[in-house]
Amino acid sequence: MISIQVIGKLYQDSVIKEGSKGQYLQFSVGVRDDRGDDGRMMYFDVNTNQMGLADILKTNKQVAVVGELKSREYNGKIYFSIRGPKIKLLGGNEAVNTPPQGEPPRDPRNDMDDEIPF
Repeated sequence: MISIQVIGKLYQDSVIKEGSKGQYLQFSVGVRDDRGDDGRMMYFDVNTNQMGLADILKTNKQVAVVGELKSREYNGKIYFSIRGPKIKLLGGNEAVNTPPQGEPPRDPRNDMDDEIPF
């Protein structure tokens, strides 16, 4: 397994798709390759079953995605995708860590206690 972490912006709004195992969310993350002078973009397709992110994952939203790197060839081009992703929203006050599948979202207000730490 090859693990990858990318930080980039969504190329377009996420789309809900129907697969053999039910619905899933699909989106593409564009990452600028700063090596060299051409500054080309690399795109990674991401599929997730975290359907609650559908309204948040919109064009130009910055995200960090960690998962297993996969590639496929089609018509002489190589396409990259990330499987089993962990997604973190970046920028603004919307930054949240998506919980693993099956766990309810955590309320950060419950992490605080009333004790003074000294």
